Amino acid sequence: MLAPNTWNDDKRSLSRSYRLESGRVVLLDIQGDPTQDRIIVQIESVDSLTGEEEREIETAVTRMLRLDEDLSAFYHICREKGGSWVKLTKGVGRLL
Repeated sequence: MLAPNTWNDDKRSLSRSYRLESGRVVLLDIQGDPTQDRIIVQIESVDSLTGEEEREIETAVTRMLRLDEDLSAFYHICREKGGSWVKLTKGVGRLL
C-alpha cells in the first residue's frame, strides 16, 4: 500500500488523511459494502463539514478509487473468458 494510504485487515478498510481545499485535514476510512454495489466513507473531522466539503470528498474518493472509470470492455472480456472470471462482471473487480 502506497503512502498516504494504509490498509486495515481487521476492518477491511482503506484509511488516509486528506487535506481539503479549505486547508482542513480529515481522516477518511473507506470500506466496500459486500452486500451492495457501494462504498462507505467514514470521515473523522474536528468540526462538522460543509456540504461543499462533503462533495469535495466524494469527488476525491471517486477519483482515488477510479469509480467513474468505464470497465465495460473489461467485463466483456471476463464474460467471454468464462469460468471464475464471470464473477468480476458484477463489479467485484474494483479496488474495494
